[in-house]
Amino acid sequence: MSSRLSPSVVQSVESGLMRSCLSLVFVVLTLAACTGANIQMQGEIPTPLVNRLPLRIGLYLEPALVQYVFEEKIQDHGDWRVEVGPMQTKLFRQVASAMFLEAVPVDSLTPAGTNLDAILAPRIAEFQIAIPSQTRSDFYEVWIKYMMRLYDTHGALIAEWPLTAY
Repeated sequence: MSSRLSPSVVQSVESGLMRSCLSLVFVVLTLAACTGANIQMQGEIPTPLVNRLPLRIGLYLEPALVQYVFEEKIQDHGDWRVEVGPMQTKLFRQVASAMFLEAVPVDSLTPAGTNLDAILAPRIAEFQIAIPSQTRSDFYEVWIKYMMRLYDTHGALIAEWPLTAY
């Protein structure tokens, strides 16, 4: 299997995820308010324009990812709550389906009875927002650092790399 999961595979995964994450970030920016906000992310995720890799991937979306909520109190601008989790399922299913020959949702890192090449398991490592008063512009900024993890079908880590969306 190691010959099938070359560095070019990791680069292709990163490229497609980055393009889709940028669209997700745009959704947050358009929903934000000036005096605090409770934002539930919604929107469409574009299909990445990448060459499909000849791999059958299991996609493991852990509960911490699909239930992720970011909360921050910004001085003089109220409480901010961004429900990011629900969009993660949509994001990663769309991206994985476009990037791999097959992307199958799995319930664990060691799914039984599957014929998969590997398991992709993303997680949010860090999340930050900045509002116009902080950016000194008319723009909102969102920064998400994902930790992308690729496992073999026995649960052993093959590769791990950060992926930043801004």
